[in-house]
Amino acid sequence: MFQKLRVQILFWFLGVTLLAALFILVSSYFINKKNDLGRICHELQDTQIMILQDINVQKDFFTYDLINPLFYKMGTSEILFEHHTISSAIKQKIGQIGQMQSIETFNMDSILNAVTSDIAKYNSKLDTVVNLIKKRGYKTTGFEGQLLGTMKKIEGSGLVTKEVIYKIDFFEKEYFIRGDKTYVDSLNSFISKVITQFNRSSYIIPLLNSYKLTFNQLIYLDEKLGLKHKEGLRAGLDQLAQEIGVNFSQLVDSADFYEHKLTKQLILTYILVGLFLLTISVSISFIVSKRISKPIVYLSAQINAFVASKFTLVEKIHTSNPKGEIGQLGHNFIILRDEIFDYLNYFKEKVDERTEELLIEKNRVENQKEEIEAQRDALNCQNQLISAQKKEVEKQKDNVLSSIRYASRIQHALLADEQQLRNLIPNSFLFQKPRDIVSGDFCFVERIKTRKGDFSVVILADCTGHGVPGAFMSLLCYTYLNQIIKINQHINPIYVLATLNNMIYSNFHKKQSDTKISDGMDISYLLMNNQTLNCEYAGAHNPLYLFRNNELIVFKGDRISVGDKNNIIRKITKHTFQLEPNDNIFLFTDGYVDQSGGINLEKFKFKRFRELLMKIHRQDVDSQKKELEQTLIDWKGNKDQIDDITVLGFKVEN
Repeated sequence: MFQKLRVQILFWFLGVTLLAALFILVSSYFINKKNDLGRICHELQDTQIMILQDINVQKDFFTYDLINPLFYKMGTSEILFEHHTISSAIKQKIGQIGQMQSIETFNMDSILNAVTSDIAKYNSKLDTVVNLIKKRGYKTTGFEGQLLGTMKKIEGSGLVTKEVIYKIDFFEKEYFIRGDKTYVDSLNSFISKVITQFNRSSYIIPLLNSYKLTFNQLIYLDEKLGLKHKEGLRAGLDQLAQEIGVNFSQLVDSADFYEHKLTKQLILTYILVGLFLLTISVSISFIVSKRISKPIVYLSAQINAFVASKFTLVEKIHTSNPKGEIGQLGHNFIILRDEIFDYLNYFKEKVDERTEELLIEKNRVENQKEEIEAQRDALNCQNQLISAQKKEVEKQKDNVLSSIRYASRIQHALLADEQQLRNLIPNSFLFQKPRDIVSGDFCFVERIKTRKGDFSVVILADCTGHGVPGAFMSLLCYTYLNQIIKINQHINPIYVLATLNNMIYSNFHKKQSDTKISDGMDISYLLMNNQTLNCEYAGAHNPLYLFRNNELIVFKGDRISVGDKNNIIRKITKHTFQLEPNDNIFLFTDGYVDQSGGINLEKFKFKRFRELLMKIHRQDVDSQKKELEQTLIDWKGNKDQIDDITVLGFKVEN
């Protein structure tokens, strides 16, 4: 059996295949481990960023909410809402990381458990601080409100002189300004001295004692919270945050170390096995070439001679091993040669028969020609009838188009246009090209002033569908955004998109539970601080392009549609970045990149669109708009527009 060349080659290649399979298994093991570590590193880095964001939110709470009367009145704030949102996401992330097998394999589970414990302590301590701050109060609430109310009663009694009230007020303010406890002792001593000047039955004495007790309780809470000095619960929060950061750094360093180690092992395995397989392959190639080339060259010469003689030369073929593969090939060639002789004679007879059949067919075609001409006259009559029907349809079409044009004027009157955009951001443009007369794309711009500063809100949205359905959807979504942002003064990107999603879902899905409807939108939301140029961005499918120093920075949107599902708040990602002079920002819907055209009738695509923006972003905004419009015209040619197209851009001035 091993005398046959095929069996020998099969044996050699089977051995190489087994070695290659072993190599693949070893490589797969290392690659899977490396990929697991890569995913762990990525998840750890994301979690670390979220923890830093949560710590910054906690600092914002101490900076803004401590002196915000609305916080003490309502008991909550947007800052605490953001903290709880980030905290839930961190808990979910750490749970996912803990379930990865490589965490235990590389002995990182103990550090992760320590981090989880520290985060739980951090959140618990922060909740305690918030509750104590609410109890302390501010101005008219809590202990501070009680202190103010008691002082007003003392002043209104008329039993205490202005000098006494002035001195009590002096000690109180000096403590709150300087944080020196000697003023506390002085105030307590002074009030005790004042009390001795009145009869025990005087009702001013309980007021003075109440003021003294409330003031000391307020001092106790300040010391416990550590608001005046870097100690107490506030210092404990900072220490826990530092420990969490150190533990996370250890986790990331440990994961990086194991990843580099696995990479080196994988490279060494590739080199050794590759050299071994190369040696085996060269040896097999040499053996096969030696055993096959000589008889094949002889057989090839015989075949060439037969073909060159126009299939007439017949010679005897000699084979060294008739039972081998090449011997069988020579035998099959002899059979093929004889068959060719027979087929040549057979085809000659068939050609003559076919010629006679073609003459008969020619006569039949001429008879059919006369029948076709008669049918043509009948078709002309039908065409006249169709022409009359066409005119009636065109008349009805004109009536429908007239109604749609009126709807377009209503849409343009309600939605934001380029002039409104330039009133907010002067160095900007808005390129809009609806597929039909009315559009499902719309732009929302608004200037909002809050306690945090002066902000510009820029939104670009692509509603489901185009034409009349898309236009109705755009007007409804514009109304929702106007209520959320302009009326209710909410500008947090995650909060706005989550609220808009719930409003759309509630109105379209719950009211039409028997019908499956996909009423969502792709949206870009940009919030810009007009003083600091600090920006926050969130998107559903749609990205944001930032060009800086001739380089492109992409902020990707999440793979969600606003309004398609309920409660998407945890799926929304907020990107934060700082704008610089001469930066260029571009927002757009998918209509431009999905437009078919060009020589090969293909989509424009994101790559070609990014190259176009890279080419034009240094020009002024009017030139950018003209270039976008002319490029679209050249690309589309005489092809139909397939979707609504909107591109918004602006340049940051010096």
